[in-house]
Amino acid sequence: MAAAAAAASPALADKSSALPPVSAVDPEQADGVVTGGSKLLPLSMRQRIFFKYEKRIRDLSSLEKIYEYFATHDHAGTKVMTSQDVVRALVPTYPPVGSNVVRAGFLDGERGHSQDSHAAQQQLLHFFDRDQSGTLDFNEFVLIVICLSVPEKDIEVVFDVMDLDNNGVIDEEEFKQVLAQLERRAGIQQGFHSRAGKHAIVDRDQPEMVHRLFQEAGAGVHLSKFRAFLQRLQEGMLRLEFAHYDTAGKGSISGADFANSLVTAADVRRVDALLDKAEQLPPQLAAAHISYKDFKAMAALRSSIYSLSFALDFCTQIERPLSREDFAKLISKTLRLKLPATVMDVLMHVFGDEQGRLDGTTFVQVMKHRNKVPGYKRGPVGISGSESEGQNAGPVVSWLNCCWQCTVADKESRN
Repeated sequence: MAAAAAAASPALADKSSALPPVSAVDPEQADGVVTGGSKLLPLSMRQRIFFKYEKRIRDLSSLEKIYEYFATHDHAGTKVMTSQDVVRALVPTYPPVGSNVVRAGFLDGERGHSQDSHAAQQQLLHFFDRDQSGTLDFNEFVLIVICLSVPEKDIEVVFDVMDLDNNGVIDEEEFKQVLAQLERRAGIQQGFHSRAGKHAIVDRDQPEMVHRLFQEAGAGVHLSKFRAFLQRLQEGMLRLEFAHYDTAGKGSISGADFANSLVTAADVRRVDALLDKAEQLPPQLAAAHISYKDFKAMAALRSSIYSLSFALDFCTQIERPLSREDFAKLISKTLRLKLPATVMDVLMHVFGDEQGRLDGTTFVQVMKHRNKVPGYKRGPVGISGSESEGQNAGPVVSWLNCCWQCTVADKESRN
């Protein structure tokens, strides 16, 4: 921690050896305290340091390491997750404004516990909890990640690929085959673990989740049921993210917390600049109330960012700067979506320049990065031929791209 503090603030380098462990610092002394002639790092700086450290874990580590760090409970001698652990492991979240929390996870040998204070949120992951223990093990976590990797816009395409016999329904055998392929594609089978053997992959012949998904479907699952299942999971994760910032359970979060939630997915090399802008919100905007409906509207924009990015790129090419009003109109025309005025104000403050014009490049990069699923390998070049498409695609889309490329190669070899 002392080394990280010195790297974050050169002025403190000569005092780094005098810094005690983070756990020894009184969290209420947010502005720093003087002990033995040395000033400890303020709470806000410690939160920033750990946020970036945990961001690197999500961005660069295997699923197993992500799980080990963010799982805060023990069950029969094994690390397990609560629903809040899952969202913190998969979604880049910043400590809520006014919170004394410094970090979201813990290294081996450290102990910490998160609590799920909302009963409705505990029910979200009940479907994946095979042993009904109230927590999730590594295998259950992997299943969640696989399901979350299916973009809403690609659900029908994924369904068609799963439907191997083209009868309009997915049966259990087809679903299990695709799960196995996705695990191999993602590099999350035991043989590919960065720390092999610590969390064993269970036998996929009888996965409880598959049985639950199909138990009421008879011969198979139709597209509508498959879509509803994935949409409920996405909605549940969004509610958990919102609840992370809504610490008082009031049904709204502050404009300051909303601004932080917008920029946390930025590349670690530029996230500091964006977090600084979020901290500089005008007081009235920082104290504004953002409802879950507003939060969900922003998520809808993010899920359609690839459509919006084409329009923004075109505006850049013709050298047309976008003001707040122009950006709102573009969102409305392109996505048929109207964002509340407060949401637009926060967006433009964080992603706008000094002249009040949108920095479309940064905005698109952050939104695309937010849609990535942590722990997965990079995908191949996309179907359209764009390398960035392959890199930003989830494992399902990457696998489909691979199938497409193999099909093209096979046709070319026959010709």
